[in-house]
Amino acid sequence: MISFTKRFDDNSTDEGFKFTFYCDVSNEPLQSTFIESKSDKKSDGLRNAGKGIGIGGGFFGSKFGKQLSGSVGLRGLDDMIKKSGELVGDASHEYDEHSSGYLKEKEDAFQAAQEEVKKNFAYCSACNRWTCNHCWNVSKGKCIQDANSLSCPNGHENPEGTRFCRQCGCSFVPTCSDGHENPPGTKFCGVCGKSL
Repeated sequence: MISFTKRFDDNSTDEGFKFTFYCDVSNEPLQSTFIESKSDKKSDGLRNAGKGIGIGGGFFGSKFGKQLSGSVGLRGLDDMIKKSGELVGDASHEYDEHSSGYLKEKEDAFQAAQEEVKKNFAYCSACNRWTCNHCWNVSKGKCIQDANSLSCPNGHENPEGTRFCRQCGCSFVPTCSDGHENPPGTKFCGVCGKSL
């Protein structure tokens, strides 16, 4: 299973499916709602059939075993019926974990869980991460880490406080021809008045 977030947990049980998806920025968990397994009901039927066969075998063996205590054939039949009950019960376990029906149901539940939880995430195209609503800057349309970054004239994103672009080397601190530093957005040097 491939998640839209970088990390997820499978919290599924025999009764159904539940998944936890994590924000790529803060690692905050968001859980999907529980989806009941349909195949669990089928495996319950197999388990119950196995128990019924085992109980029936025990009843059959004890009822007729007293009357015909010398008969080895009935004792062997009793053991055979009990064993068949165990085999049917074991088949329910095989259905749970290895059947294609169960695996298809789990995959469908995973896709539904992703669609449900994805509504609480936003995709940041600047860093290609899925973020929870707490880590999203709505006004800038970016995650909080990229919303606080600087863009150079060539469009490269850099962390806030960076003096030079890490991709192309252009300066984020405007300087005049005399080397005086000025705040970003300034058109003329505050020391000498030269155009920046």
